Amino acid sequence: LSYFPDVSRFARTAELTEQGWQNLVVDAWVANPRLAVQLTKRFSHPAIARELTSLICKFPGELVLDPEALPLLIDQLRSGSVANGSIADAMSAPNGMFNNLSSPLSFRELKFLLYWSPVPPITSTAYLASSFSNHPLALQYSMRALECFPVDITFFYIPQLVQALRHDVAGYAERAILSSAQISQHFAHQIIWNMNANMYKDEESLVPDALKPALDRIISTIVSGLSGEDRTYYEKEFGFFNKVTGISGKLKPFIKKSKAEKKRKIDEEMRCINVEPGVYLPSNPDGTVVDIDYDSGRPLQSHAKAPFMATFVVSRPRESADEVLELLKRSERTLTPSAPAESERSSVASGKISNDAISALPAILESSPLGKYEPGIFTADTKDEKASADDVGSTVLTPRSQDVDAQNLSTKLEGVMIQLRRTLSSSLSDAPDLIGISPHEPIRSGRPSRDSARSHKLAAAKASDRVQSSTPRKRGTSGSAVPPAKSTATTGSHTADSSQVISRLSAIFKVGDDCRQDVLALQLIAVFKNIFTSCGLDLYLFPYRVVATAPGCGVIDVIPNSISRDQMGREKVNSLGDYFATKYGGIDSIQYQQARNNFVQSLAAYSVLSYLLQFKDRHNGNIMLDDEGHIVHIDFGFILDIAPGGITFESAPFKLTAEYVHVMGGGHNAQPYELFCELCIKAYLASRPYADKIVQIVALMIDSGLPCFKGEATLSKL
Repeated sequence: LSYFPDVSRFARTAELTEQGWQNLVVDAWVANPRLAVQLTKRFSHPAIARELTSLICKFPGELVLDPEALPLLIDQLRSGSVANGSIADAMSAPNGMFNNLSSPLSFRELKFLLYWSPVPPITSTAYLASSFSNHPLALQYSMRALECFPVDITFFYIPQLVQALRHDVAGYAERAILSSAQISQHFAHQIIWNMNANMYKDEESLVPDALKPALDRIISTIVSGLSGEDRTYYEKEFGFFNKVTGISGKLKPFIKKSKAEKKRKIDEEMRCINVEPGVYLPSNPDGTVVDIDYDSGRPLQSHAKAPFMATFVVSRPRESADEVLELLKRSERTLTPSAPAESERSSVASGKISNDAISALPAILESSPLGKYEPGIFTADTKDEKASADDVGSTVLTPRSQDVDAQNLSTKLEGVMIQLRRTLSSSLSDAPDLIGISPHEPIRSGRPSRDSARSHKLAAAKASDRVQSSTPRKRGTSGSAVPPAKSTATTGSHTADSSQVISRLSAIFKVGDDCRQDVLALQLIAVFKNIFTSCGLDLYLFPYRVVATAPGCGVIDVIPNSISRDQMGREKVNSLGDYFATKYGGIDSIQYQQARNNFVQSLAAYSVLSYLLQFKDRHNGNIMLDDEGHIVHIDFGFILDIAPGGITFESAPFKLTAEYVHVMGGGHNAQPYELFCELCIKAYLASRPYADKIVQIVALMIDSGLPCFKGEATLSKL
């Protein structure tokens, strides 16, 4: 086209003037308006935003299908121009995008809001939460955009939806909550628990929050709207959970007693609990509790509170990922056999299992939502069906047998396993995609709708019957069944019904500790995990599940097969490098190399998050190490603008000790350490394009009263 100017003015040696930037925007707009929108993400010159905003206001129909362009139009509505400040500054404004909507814009521009492609749910919620969002077209757009996404996606943003009620003058946020609660029973249960946790400002429930009247009204509306099976399901679930959490109250008179006396009291109270079909733990709505290990009660250390841990037998629907994982593990045992079962010895020796896995795994991928098999992609970790808490888990320093020679490794099997690890890591992520999800795509999730919840309860009832009829057990005082074995780890097994998976899950029930800050921190970790996975980065994060259920109360899932660095020290493990060498069969074994690689990937990811989210109090008791070598951080009581004792004495951006460096090769020139540095850089750069959405998640919680917030300064630092 003759319109395009001479490309010499875009040379690196030439500095663009303001007119040059404007011409660049016009050139990009003529080529493709969407290309012009992306310029604001790459360049921060104010002339770009000003010229692009002018073009959008003149030709809004050109970008009506591009949700990323909407903030530019909204910014024009807010201030009339963007000459001062960047688009990112406007996006992160705590009052939202719809301030000063009385700005003189004609109905011609405003009417396109009714047709604009929906922005992500967190952005829609931020628009609803704006204290100045009183324009009817803006509110209609925000509501429509929020309702375009399945409840499975909005489920993730329950804490933000509740906080949006603080500025819900027109009642749109309340309407969004009630409509979602009518669709999904699990959403209704989770929103009630979160509202209960926000009723009061203190853990003793003495100082009511200003939001309490609205929360009481919404909870009453949700509960009164339940009838029939839905009402029965609600009463069973909340009755079961209240009995479990009530044990903490009955344990308080025993606080100064010995651990043995506390345990006897916990076991006694747990034997009074009957498990009805369909009930579940708040932290695991995708699985139903079919039995309780009545001897698994364990009091946790606390001076004035009575937290305890218990283990449950959980049934969840079997997915394609379970079958893939099973075949993957069998194939790994073929390559590195440690102690194969007698029936598998001949198959392992001949490589038959490996060949079966090679032929079966691509077929499973072809027929499952995980996608198609494409060899040659870097590895990403798969373990995501886990949970966590402090002072939980133990490992035994048992050396494994040496691996087979590397020349015997199958190149084809490696390709299958690598692709499987990556697809499974993506499919099991808890956080929905912040940017790229199409609202009309079917989205897999463990949070069922009302219809699927009913089938979920029927499947759980069948699983409960199978457990009670097929498992040898002893009886408690209430006559309830007790599995014979005790374990704090989550282990899975397939039942005769191939549609269900039975596993053991441990959880901690806390009373007297506000868990809402941990919920926010782990929500952000889940978002970062999704970002890294979508970018194809070999990084590992484990957002274990925490649910705040009442003021000062919550449920925390336990990380299985893990041990804290502090506990390792008490067991005379003085060197992390020696621990890795002993546990994983020596520094020359393949298992050791894989474990060290897992260590590097997880350490890099948590290091970047420690810097961005300002994790503090990272002592050895708050750092876990799982059986695969991953580092996992727990206990996020000090993040953002709160520090232990109010003194910000931790000057280092993240924790990198000498023993960490020793595991990574012992020096700055070692290949694992160089990989660590490279992954840190990639993780930081991958997070930058999503800064606005991350800030929106945090900004919606700024009025929640959490101690990690110190007003507007917190958002500025973030």
